[in-house]
Amino acid sequence: MAGTAEKISIANIITNAFGLLGRHAVVFFGFPLLLFGAPSLAITSLFGLEADFGNLDGPSSAYAIVFGYALAMAAVYVFLQGLLMLVAVQDLARQPNSLANCITQAVRNLPGLLGLGLVIIATFILIAAVMTLPVFGFSLQILSVQSLDGAPSMIVTTLAIILIGIIVFVYLSLMWMVAIPAKVVEPIGVFAALGRSRRLTAGSRRRLLLVGVILFFFNVAVSLPLGLIAQFGPVVEMLANVLGSAINIAFASALVASAYIELRAVKEGASTDELADVFA
Repeated sequence: MAGTAEKISIANIITNAFGLLGRHAVVFFGFPLLLFGAPSLAITSLFGLEADFGNLDGPSSAYAIVFGYALAMAAVYVFLQGLLMLVAVQDLARQPNSLANCITQAVRNLPGLLGLGLVIIATFILIAAVMTLPVFGFSLQILSVQSLDGAPSMIVTTLAIILIGIIVFVYLSLMWMVAIPAKVVEPIGVFAALGRSRRLTAGSRRRLLLVGVILFFFNVAVSLPLGLIAQFGPVVEMLANVLGSAINIAFASALVASAYIELRAVKEGASTDELADVFA
């Protein structure tokens, strides 16, 4: 086992991520464009550029379509994440890639990945709800007495709660950063994947935070020019949004997969051969 004092290399993570994007550009960019672009084009062709559901038979039909679309996109997203993680980890483990095999494994892991996503989303929603309750209570109290005497304290409390919420959100995001690759690669259950990610990221979350900051600025650098291009009309806007999503998903997936490999190598001393054995 590698020494616990050894630290992950941000340079290795970024270098491996860009290497992945270069070697598997068709998969990392093509699949997001296909899986997100095709549904967007379908919605546009059915309902127009503004996606107006007002002509449907009642609001229930519109809600059903929106809910079904959201559910389908969630399934597409987790499938895409599973596929990209498998391709990335096999590449970084120097295991011969088989796209058909990766697709099969991603489909097989789809229920577990959906469960993992639901657990994470439900956790964040629960935390947000708990932190919102005090603010809601203060607001009701001020309205009931019809006085602004408590407004300053409520504002300070609200800002404090927002700050705490941001800290908790960032901490959990870092702690569970490699849950998806752990789930599809090892493979393990939903809660085991969360625990596995927690153990792998322990002691390395500050450096992983820097990786997250790099990802944030990369997203900004991609979104700004595409946002300017999107001003040339609704069709261009739709295409720019799809392209931006594909680029950001590709880079984020490559970074997470690279971080997973780096964490296993540093924390556990996992060699290339040991990682390759996972896919044997």
